[in-house]
Amino acid sequence: MIQKTKQTLFLLLALSLFSHCALQQPDAEAAEGQPLLTVAMDLAMPGYFTFNGQSLGLTYDLLDAYAQSQGKKLQIVSENTPKAYRKQLTKGHLDMVATLDADNLDERQTLVPLYETSYVVLTTRRTARTLENPDSWESLRGKNTLFSQGFIHTQSCDRLLDSLPTARFTASRRNTFELLEKLINGEYDFLICEQSEAQLGCAMILNIEQIHRFDEPVPVCMILDNRRPEESRRFVSWLRGFQQTEASRDLQALYFERGIYQRIVSGGIRNRAAGALSVYDELFQRVAGEEGLDWKLLSAIAYSESKYNAYLVSPRGARGIMQIMPATAKAFHVPVEELMNPEVNVRVGAQLVRKIRQSLQFSADTPTADRNAMLLACYNGGIGHVMDARRLAEKYGANPDSWDDVAQYLRLKAQPEYAQDEVVQCGAFNGAAQTINFVNHVTRNFYAYGGKR
Repeated sequence: MIQKTKQTLFLLLALSLFSHCALQQPDAEAAEGQPLLTVAMDLAMPGYFTFNGQSLGLTYDLLDAYAQSQGKKLQIVSENTPKAYRKQLTKGHLDMVATLDADNLDERQTLVPLYETSYVVLTTRRTARTLENPDSWESLRGKNTLFSQGFIHTQSCDRLLDSLPTARFTASRRNTFELLEKLINGEYDFLICEQSEAQLGCAMILNIEQIHRFDEPVPVCMILDNRRPEESRRFVSWLRGFQQTEASRDLQALYFERGIYQRIVSGGIRNRAAGALSVYDELFQRVAGEEGLDWKLLSAIAYSESKYNAYLVSPRGARGIMQIMPATAKAFHVPVEELMNPEVNVRVGAQLVRKIRQSLQFSADTPTADRNAMLLACYNGGIGHVMDARRLAEKYGANPDSWDDVAQYLRLKAQPEYAQDEVVQCGAFNGAAQTINFVNHVTRNFYAYGGKR
């Protein structure tokens, strides 16, 4: 059974797909003296990434399955250079080396293909909408493009650099999720990364979109020491057998069938009872009743924030169904480690919604739609920024109780002349587009759920 202490998005994915498989995660407290399978694998390698301190990816999963089949615990070494790893393999300090570079093997080393993947181009949906031909390399011309270090080993990289000699490219050895954060923060216009990691990123992070896939197949290989032929034969035999199993087919589907992450993340909806919005309807109804809120609004927020995924942790650290930030949990005197508990997470989210509602003072005739929109904007963008926008609206003759007017000044807060206005207390705000999209998305779902207009 898969170890249930992994409180990450991937836990839910793994439980959904592999509950019937023989894949087991190594016990965090392995028996002392348990033999190790020591593999060198750089963080820039496709199929290996870390999320919330956990090692994930197809390369990692395959090697972990092999280690377990041999009664060993997988140990990843990732703090050196590929050249140094090969020397360590020759000296017997390593069992295997993962590589994209099949050249320059010496006579003591054997190359074993593991699987093939590819690289893709990601950008924000906002940028994608502005592209005349999103699938063309020309879209990258004159833009800032970040790519994972592993891409350097491909012919596609060579052709891209030759075709766009004046384009601005930056290679990075950082974790894919760190690169994704740079993309959503606007530090770069495009990101080139490996396909399976891109799929997980697109499923986790709103408004990220794949616009191009390079046709070149990229082989992920293992280098073994051919002076230990029995170990090499054992691994090759296991790999051939494993590739014929249902577990292998499930892994391939998980990592390479586009869109499967999104379907699994939204599994809470698919698995709901007939007529229900999610498996957490009763929880939302009970907590909303205690806090004096509309439970369908809470449910709509949860769907937009996490697709009802209790194990989701965003790159910024927001946790659980309602995507509660650690600072928010602290403000409500809740330990951060308890936020993965749906009961705790929904309750903190409901308390935050109630606090926001109490903080917003509207005129008596303010429509419910405007009240809800500004409440949602506060939930996503912060009470302080929304109150700044309301004060700006009032100062410049607009209606501080109208969401349309307040949204306009929320956008204007990105400009220095408004951010520095005397009525502004929280400074510039550069997240208006994301907040407005959030308001629109939650509102559409709330009405679809039967919420009152």
